[in-house]
Amino acid sequence: MASSEEPQFLMNEFLVADKKKLEKVVKTLTPRSGATARRARFLKEYTFALFRAYTKQRVVLKPKPVVDKNQIRLQLEQKKKQLLAELAKHQEQVVQQKKLITSPEPAPRILVYSQISKNPLVSVRVHEQKYFVQEPSLNAEEQHFLGQITLPATVQKPEDVMIYLQGYSKEQHFSFSDEQLDRIRYYVIRDQFKFGVLSPFFEDPEIHEVLCSGPDQLVQISFDTHTFLQTNLRFSVEEMNSLITQIAKELQQPLTQEHPFLQGTYEQFTVQANLGTDYVPPKFLFMRQ
Repeated sequence: MASSEEPQFLMNEFLVADKKKLEKVVKTLTPRSGATARRARFLKEYTFALFRAYTKQRVVLKPKPVVDKNQIRLQLEQKKKQLLAELAKHQEQVVQQKKLITSPEPAPRILVYSQISKNPLVSVRVHEQKYFVQEPSLNAEEQHFLGQITLPATVQKPEDVMIYLQGYSKEQHFSFSDEQLDRIRYYVIRDQFKFGVLSPFFEDPEIHEVLCSGPDQLVQISFDTHTFLQTNLRFSVEEMNSLITQIAKELQQPLTQEHPFLQGTYEQFTVQANLGTDYVPPKFLFMRQ
């Protein structure tokens, strides 16, 4: 059977017109065997692999745990106790180290001995820039007896005090031993014949100056180096005025509110003092000659 039309499969004019473009596309899509092509394929496959791994493993956010405030408080308390225990241990170690570093306390120097027992009555020690005086202690009965004593005019010397105390204690029915009376005798002589509570400082031959700048101020002493050390003694206004008045009486320099200043020589010391008034506080300075 003959036909005037040419078979379509033998020739397609439209495809023939696009032949060059089709050949170019085919050439572009044809895999190349060079190094650049291999790197491109590797990057493409590596990128796809990362994407697949990401899509399979998603990050799941966990819910926040419930906070137990009581548990936290207990933990903090335990931590606090632990820290305090460590601090106390550290402080104890520091104290022990200071004890090892600190120089040993010197032995006391004896100033006054008992006439009966020959044991020390008054001693002093200098330690860490301080001067401590240790006087004999009295029990309540001894202090009561001391408060009743008023020396008569017949007792004018310290040597006569012990005899008077022995007789007076028998009259008052006090059964004191000689050692007890000797301790009481010390205070009677100290207050009636010497400088009162300042007496131990003047018994120390190494002291050069005794200074008190005012009431409730610690008495200070110095040796020949003129370096002042604090003592364990302080006066009230009344006590300072009483001491200054007593010394002024011995020096025969009566003091008044209008003339409160005192200067003179008392035993081995030069005295400079002023009585406490409404305008100036009491002060004194003793300097060994």
